[in-house]
Amino acid sequence: IQYGDSLEIIYFEDSTHESLATQLANQYVMTRIIPVNPDNLNKIFQEEWEKNGVSAAKTGIIYRYNKKKVFSDNDSISFQKALVTPVQAIDAKRTAGVQAWAMIHWTEIVKHTTPKVLWSIIAYFIVLIWVSLSFLKKPQEKETPANPDCIPCEEIPDNPDYIQLGKMTLKLESKKLYIGDRLCHIAPADFNLLELFIKTPKHLLTKEDIKNAFWPKDNNPENKIYSHISTLKSSLKDFPEYQIVTEKGGYRLVISSNE
Repeated sequence: IQYGDSLEIIYFEDSTHESLATQLANQYVMTRIIPVNPDNLNKIFQEEWEKNGVSAAKTGIIYRYNKKKVFSDNDSISFQKALVTPVQAIDAKRTAGVQAWAMIHWTEIVKHTTPKVLWSIIAYFIVLIWVSLSFLKKPQEKETPANPDCIPCEEIPDNPDYIQLGKMTLKLESKKLYIGDRLCHIAPADFNLLELFIKTPKHLLTKEDIKNAFWPKDNNPENKIYSHISTLKSSLKDFPEYQIVTEKGGYRLVISSNE
């Protein structure tokens, strides 16, 4: 491309067809002389909609040149709520580009969607609703304790699946705690600490017992012990018949007499 005494060369990939390369090169020159008018381009855009029998409430063009935007009908607001195409470069050096947008009612989209695609969308939503309902039902099924009978811990035969103390049932595999027919939300670490309390004679644990069970190599586990005792107490706060009390050098799980 020659401008007076200056010469500019544009290189294209071998795969680019000669007619397309010529068009892009011409557009590069023309956009520098006569920039695209987005209003005129929008009229062509609307004519294409009508040819295809599609009714759009409103359409528009966004013309970009050297990163500056010009909007058809000076409308820089409507496109934010519309369907917008990607930016399409229209010249050889990608200095100019256009975007189109259209506001279309959903019924118009359905009308022009092929039956095959429409049924695929409907099937997708049916499956999505079914899966969602399945997930909603599962937590309710887990609310039922493993063994609703309230019997003392020592009367339960050896069973690797659960431990029971009065109305308290510990499901070992899932680390879930039930008190009566209610699920008690508890962290796994606190569940392990409660299990240790139940298995210990008189439900009394010294700080040394807790340290040896969980942090045998930690020389200063005081903060960890205090933290887990506090969170375990918090987990049991809605069940006053079970309390963790502090005793000299340790802690005890106290069960009220009505248990």
